[in-house]
Amino acid sequence: MITLNDPKDIYALTWPASRLGEALEILARKAGFLSTPADVPGLPENLDVEEDDAFEKWADSVVKPLSLEIEAVESPYADIEQMICGAGPALLRVPGGTDPCFLILLK
Repeated sequence: MITLNDPKDIYALTWPASRLGEALEILARKAGFLSTPADVPGLPENLDVEEDDAFEKWADSVVKPLSLEIEAVESPYADIEQMICGAGPALLRVPGGTDPCFLILLK
């Protein structure tokens, strides 16, 4: 278990948006959905990850050739602990940083 002394410490555990393709491939492999490494394209530079529809389209186009599915889920802050405990594998967008970043959650 990882203990964070300062909430800002979470950013040391995140993946930058520029390496999101790599993060998705590792998540799928570690979760047992892929038996061998796959060539997963990275996030296009002109794609705004804050634009939900565009981001979901990109993510879906990346995981579909791997025979995987992706589903967007929103959770109010009060329910975040329950959502995280029930999720996995998951890709979580971490708000509040200067650059978009993500946590990968393997369960």
